[in-house]
Amino acid sequence: PGCPNWLPNGKYLFITDSSERSEDHDYTKQGTPIKKIWLISTDGVRRRLILNTGPGETEWSPSASPDSKQIVYQSYRYNKDGSEVDSGIFVVNVDGSGRRLLTKKEGFPQWSPDGSKILIEDKSDIFVINLDGTNLKKIAAGKDSTWKPILAKALQRLKKIAAGQDLT
Repeated sequence: PGCPNWLPNGKYLFITDSSERSEDHDYTKQGTPIKKIWLISTDGVRRRLILNTGPGETEWSPSASPDSKQIVYQSYRYNKDGSEVDSGIFVVNVDGSGRRLLTKKEGFPQWSPDGSKILIEDKSDIFVINLDGTNLKKIAAGKDSTWKPILAKALQRLKKIAAGQDLT
């Protein structure tokens, strides 16, 4: 299991799991294993599949909304020939319903504290997008894996954006 992330209610967490990998269905880019997103109780007793990925699909990096009702995650979907199909950042309800594409941008998504925006770390750049998929903005740029020193500045900018303050 990987990419663990708590639900804000503290009773559950999300993980991605590739333990059910099938060689017949593993045709993601560069042999990336199939991953599924699971909701697991913190006592380990309850486990529920959120997204039932199929052939050529892998979902990872889930992040829960502040109200614990939705998750945002990265998805890659490929044809048998390895060509990309429907990849990007998606939002889905915790019960697995209402899946929708937020942006074709790839990266590690996180919710804003008020739940209205998504922060996306894409390679070394940091972006913010509205929950309805509009207004994608780069708020910080870095080089390679050196984005960590700029994260504090990016989070300050995110707070200003969430508060409706003008950044120009």
